[in-house]
Amino acid sequence: MSQRSDFTEKFQAFQYAARSFKPDEVPVWRQPAGATRQFSYSHAVAAGDTFGDSTTANGGGAHDPKNTTICLAHPSFAIWGANTDVGKTLFSVGLGRAFAQDQASVLFLKPVQTGFPNDCDSRLVATSLGVDATYGPHAAWLLSSANSGSGGATGGAPGSTTAACNGQHRIKARTVFAWHQPVSPHIAVETEGRPVADSEVQAAVAQELAAFHSVIPQGQDACALVETAGGVASPGPSGTLQCDLLRGARLPAVLVGDGRLGGISATIAAFEVLRSRGYDVPAVLLMDYGGGARAALYRHLSDRVGAPPVEVVSFPVCPPPETKRDKSRLDPQLKAWLDETRGTFDDVALHLRQWHRQRVSQLSSAAAAARRDLWWPFTQHQSVSADSDVMVIDSRSGEDFAAFRPATADSGPAIAPRFDACASWWTQGTSADVHPQIVAAVAHAAGRYGHVMFPENAHQPALDVASRLLASVGAGWASRVFFSDDGSTAVEVALKMAFRKFGADHGLSDDQMARLQVVGLDNAYHGDTLGAMCAVSGSPFNGPRQFPWYEGRGLFMEPPSMGMSDGVWHVRLPTALQGAVQADHLAFATRDELYDLKRDETELAGVYGQWVGQQLDSGAGAMIGAAIIEPLLQGSGGMVLVDPLFQRQLVAQCRQRRIPVIFDEVFSGLWRLGAVSAARILGVQPDIACYAKLLTGGLLPLAVTLATPEVFQVFQGAEKTDALLHGHSYTAHPMGCAAAVAALDLYADPDRFRAGSGSSGANAAGGA
Repeated sequence: MSQRSDFTEKFQAFQYAARSFKPDEVPVWRQPAGATRQFSYSHAVAAGDTFGDSTTANGGGAHDPKNTTICLAHPSFAIWGANTDVGKTLFSVGLGRAFAQDQASVLFLKPVQTGFPNDCDSRLVATSLGVDATYGPHAAWLLSSANSGSGGATGGAPGSTTAACNGQHRIKARTVFAWHQPVSPHIAVETEGRPVADSEVQAAVAQELAAFHSVIPQGQDACALVETAGGVASPGPSGTLQCDLLRGARLPAVLVGDGRLGGISATIAAFEVLRSRGYDVPAVLLMDYGGGARAALYRHLSDRVGAPPVEVVSFPVCPPPETKRDKSRLDPQLKAWLDETRGTFDDVALHLRQWHRQRVSQLSSAAAAARRDLWWPFTQHQSVSADSDVMVIDSRSGEDFAAFRPATADSGPAIAPRFDACASWWTQGTSADVHPQIVAAVAHAAGRYGHVMFPENAHQPALDVASRLLASVGAGWASRVFFSDDGSTAVEVALKMAFRKFGADHGLSDDQMARLQVVGLDNAYHGDTLGAMCAVSGSPFNGPRQFPWYEGRGLFMEPPSMGMSDGVWHVRLPTALQGAVQADHLAFATRDELYDLKRDETELAGVYGQWVGQQLDSGAGAMIGAAIIEPLLQGSGGMVLVDPLFQRQLVAQCRQRRIPVIFDEVFSGLWRLGAVSAARILGVQPDIACYAKLLTGGLLPLAVTLATPEVFQVFQGAEKTDALLHGHSYTAHPMGCAAAVAALDLYADPDRFRAGSGSSGANAAGGA
């Protein structure tokens, strides 16, 4: 279910609340332990706090809190750790110093910090670069509390909140959200309060990066480093794993590995977690403890099929700092280590710059390559006359694509969000926070099975998805599940099933079977394969220029449709039934009245039934062997709501004539309309039904055709030709089945599987 409206409502509330703060005030967000009120970064921005050109922690101009555009004019990298205590911040210091050469601008951003202010990574980076750290209002409150001796925070102040500015040379180190206790962020939220929602962390990262890049003079070098907290899969403030929390931005990752005993395994595991979430990992850095970790990691990561090589670089171990030291000064041991490794860090920074330039070059050339090499579906290529007509998609998260935006005269290249308005042809059914669970299910199936042929074989993912479908959309009528690859082939299978059933029930000869047709509705769409295209009335999609073999093999009736105008629902009758009932019998105060089964007792039900029966008994309907309809809603036909009373009468008339009924629920099924199937709302069950699109949560192609025991029985016999001879090489492929099992479970109980739902910290922060 979409989170967009919920976020908008919260944001508007935060904007309203922000009016009570003066621009020079730092809002006090701390609450007693267990408090559930969330901190809002958007609230703070609206109140006047931002990163911009300010010299204090809460000055500067506001940025759009919904802007998640990632600038590519200069590189940005996320610093991840294979574990805690692997030296992430030491490597951030080294990289920051390397990038800061030649008057380049550098941002070090620490979105989440615990153990604050005693432990402050931005302070260490700032000190090493000769500037003062800055703090967002959430962290700044804790700092002011520590300095004044109030509240739960104790310890020395990590310096002032002024931002450094030396001419055009801008170096910034900033902490956004902070808690006092040196524990996992979600535990800190549980004990200290001041929870932060995932959306606020994501907004903060995007806005801080946008503010940094927006003030870099044209032609000046710059780099942003965003350092995570703990390990790759450590929980964030809400309990959501950080690899999922920051997945929307998908900043390319620099992974700090663990060179100690056992660190090879931890580093490879962290790498695989990042890759499985779609992150690029151009470099792995680690301290060399003499156990051969670098060589082992290089062998595993440098030559991977289908993935670019990864630079694996080892560094000497940095000695521990002095026990008693002035935190406002750089530790001598660290300074010596940085001096020793300066050349290596310079090489890594050069590699990362080159990697970034190659990435931008690849994105910039993708549109031209696509226009040259691809043949798009449903596209007149002459209309794609320029590269700007092509949307190059770098990734997706939830409802949005992350699309490449080329450089213009006014702005540099960027990755910008683009709302996927048709849910990628209506396939996307899960939100961003649960999507990784489907990916994980697919990865498990890929690792366990790869692919296995299906005839007379069985594997658990196929059994699991079949049992779930029979217990949900097939409950009370279906007994068998047949797998195929997409909605159109699911319809082809359904037609074969229905015709065989009709022929068996009516004792037809082979010659008579060859002349069977369907009854359907005008404006229908059942797919682009040959049989499915012949099961609908003529249209530009199956006309002579598209499908010379087309022969409309059926009786196609104009259905009564529904719509609302001026707050009143109306039924629009087909031409043949105009004037058959009084106009006031076609108007309804509410939508629920239209779907009320009591309408089956009305005059209009009789009119529908009589008209359908006449059509079926006419010469045109003499050889009808199957009925096929999209229940309730014709999707590809223009989102046309069909009067459910008419479809119930059509089914009833077909049942009287022993015509098998097919429901094409490729679009409408699996909770699309608020019920597990459109058939549930319609109030009648089919003999055969097709499902696809939402079946795998939008991840992989897979379709199914469900059938009653009676339909299955007519394919039993002594000869193989009595069986249903249909299938494809990847029938019931385990990865698609695993995706379907995960998606069906998520649809049935989304809150149970939502990221971080088992954590009280997540409950306090509201999850993703």
